[in-house]
Amino acid sequence: MARLHKQTWLPVLIVAVVISLTTSLFLYFQIMQSAQKDLASVVSQVARQWQQQALRPGSSNTPHAERSDIHFQIVSRQENDNVVSHFSQHKTIRAEDIRAALSGAEGFANYRADGKHILAFYQPLNDRDALVAVTSMEDADRSHLVMSLSLFLISLLVSGVFLLLYQLLQNRRRNNHPSLNALEKADISSMSLLLSDNFVVTDLSPGVTQKFGLQTGDQLLNVFAGQTDKDVLAHLTEVSTHGIPVSFECRLRDREGKTSVWSVQATPWHQQNHDYIVLHAQDISRRSESEADLASQQARVNAYFNAMQTALISCNNEGHVVRVNQSALHLLQMTEQQVLNQPFQHLLTPPAREAFQRSWQQIPDAPGDSSSATFPLLASSGREYILRWQITRLSADGESQENILFAGLDITVEVANREALEKANARIFEALEEAEKANRSKSIFLASMSHEIRTPMNGILGATELMMDTGVDEDQNQYLQIIHSSSHVLLDIINDILDLSKIESGKLEVEKIRYDLNELLTSLYQLFKEPARRKGISLVYIYDGDLPQYWFGDPKRTRQIITNLLSNALKFTHDGCIELHVSGNSADQRNFRISIAVQDQGIGIPEEKHKQIFEAFRQADSTTSRQYGGTGLGLTISQHLARAMGGDLLLQSTVGEGSTFTLSLPLRQADAPKVERRKNKPSLPGLRGHVLLAEDNMVNQKITSKMLDRLGVKVTVAGNGEEAIVAVMEGDFDVVLMDVNMPVLDGIAATERIRDLSSARKDIPIIALTANAMLQDRQRCLEAGMNGFVAKPLRMEDLASALTEVLPPGRQAFSTSPSNSPDR
Repeated sequence: MARLHKQTWLPVLIVAVVISLTTSLFLYFQIMQSAQKDLASVVSQVARQWQQQALRPGSSNTPHAERSDIHFQIVSRQENDNVVSHFSQHKTIRAEDIRAALSGAEGFANYRADGKHILAFYQPLNDRDALVAVTSMEDADRSHLVMSLSLFLISLLVSGVFLLLYQLLQNRRRNNHPSLNALEKADISSMSLLLSDNFVVTDLSPGVTQKFGLQTGDQLLNVFAGQTDKDVLAHLTEVSTHGIPVSFECRLRDREGKTSVWSVQATPWHQQNHDYIVLHAQDISRRSESEADLASQQARVNAYFNAMQTALISCNNEGHVVRVNQSALHLLQMTEQQVLNQPFQHLLTPPAREAFQRSWQQIPDAPGDSSSATFPLLASSGREYILRWQITRLSADGESQENILFAGLDITVEVANREALEKANARIFEALEEAEKANRSKSIFLASMSHEIRTPMNGILGATELMMDTGVDEDQNQYLQIIHSSSHVLLDIINDILDLSKIESGKLEVEKIRYDLNELLTSLYQLFKEPARRKGISLVYIYDGDLPQYWFGDPKRTRQIITNLLSNALKFTHDGCIELHVSGNSADQRNFRISIAVQDQGIGIPEEKHKQIFEAFRQADSTTSRQYGGTGLGLTISQHLARAMGGDLLLQSTVGEGSTFTLSLPLRQADAPKVERRKNKPSLPGLRGHVLLAEDNMVNQKITSKMLDRLGVKVTVAGNGEEAIVAVMEGDFDVVLMDVNMPVLDGIAATERIRDLSSARKDIPIIALTANAMLQDRQRCLEAGMNGFVAKPLRMEDLASALTEVLPPGRQAFSTSPSNSPDR
């Protein structure tokens, strides 16, 4: 019926609009006619006044003296066709209307001027004069608009009244029809049917015929699809027999063959000794599809829930399990029936239940929020599984709902691995501590060994140097040379071991200072040229002329590597040639990759031994060590030194043809130093002054005193640090040679106490004499306030150089005059 009301309202509205528009146009026509008539009347009056000579130029009367809403313009054509206006022209009067009036035309004109609706009337007064009058229609237009709206509303109201009267008549007619009245009482909103006792349609709503093609007198069962007549008959028979309403769902087939799901309410109805069934049906296809989709989604959720490797357990607000997935059941080794409705804490180990209670108290109240905890599940077999739980609030209402979700990740293996790792780390830490202790012990041992060996070596080397200067015969001199060279070989071995120790401990340090690479290699060439000549081998040195001379790098380590390579080449080459060749490529204007190659024609190295010879204490084979000697440390240390400087040591070798070792270094070009006059080296002896020698070893006292005597200085000996302090305070010395390791008071402590003196003697130069060759030992000496450092065993040249640096002016005497050659 609501659809009928909507269909009735539309024509009523159209009729109201048509009536109001027609009436509005009629009223507008009447308003315009009245305005034209009024304007024409006023113009006629003005024309009579003009003709009666009442209006002339200079007259006090104006043509609009009585009507302020009408404006006039009277114009005259002169004999020369000029137009003269007798009154000022109003801005809304158009020139074309004036021309039309002068030409003899008469009539009305509608137009807009100055934003207003203007009605104009023009007419000729005589052969020369014409009159134009205008008036504004704005007020008339507004009045017409108000009248039109009022008329539309009145028409709409009247139409509504007629519609209500029509509906009342329709309702009265329907009340007199029993079947339609029954359909109304059944509260039909979708479609309704009235069936006889044999299920024949006796009345129906219009939509039924339109959708299903049913007519009065048709059998209802023809529209059912997917259900047997027995199913439908069972429901309708129940209504007819028992007289009770029945609800059911069914599928109906429309005229196009499409089926849809309907919810049917069948109600018994008795009228005038006849039994009827009123059917009220609603299309629930969308709801049915939604329910099917929801069921499908729920099935997928259940599948995902059970397929998850994570243990999932849902609880209500009381903590009882309402849902559990297969992963959790697998860990618990229980069935779903055994777990459901059980308190969650009963699934935990007894010690973990207290932790669970704390976690339960910390569960957030807001849905979607979560917290985390770790506690173990207890399987039916008694095995414990440690799980990391993410506890999420799903909802906050209903005890039977899934309010809280426990998502647990099995970390049993992870915890076991972590505990094992912690134990392993603890053992590793203990092993590292033991290794550190062993390393410290090794460092202490090496330092002690170095000191203990260097101390007697100081006496051996010092004594041999002194004896070689006493005029011994040739045989004795050869023996002394053997002692001297053997001692230096032993020192080289000690130095190699110390360098290897620094490399292994990661404490090897390299410098970056300016040095002359050509001069460094030239000095090595001069050093090895004579031994090579004596062995019948030619030594060739080539420095590419395009390379710069000065570089930033570590000259000491470079010298050490090349010395070792030249020494090996000389050792393993019996005849032929050894070539020292320097080349390079520039990466940019200042940075180069320098290659220093030592090529020999010696015995060569098998390819399978190339890696082995760079290992510590390893040579190509055991016979090499017996035949040629050596510790097998030189190449190992050289390669580590090369890599510490950012380069590498490379090898190319063929057995029986020789070997080429190439030191590759990244070097940056340095500017040449300023030209300075070089100081003369002292010609020994030639020093003057008074030296305090603090030394506890009797042999070293005698050897060092003799060396100082040869240098020309006066010597006073102190046996320990205490005696040295007393001697400095009481005597007059130019320099102190301080042994570091002494009884009573060592050299470090003695130096610190001397520097703390309040007298001027605290500034006396102090040079350390020590057999400790470790870098940190030298640093300790400098930090204590010493001015220099001379390592044992002492060489007369090193001792003279150190004294020359610290002796005050006047205490140095040289046997040669200053050289004029610049320092390279």
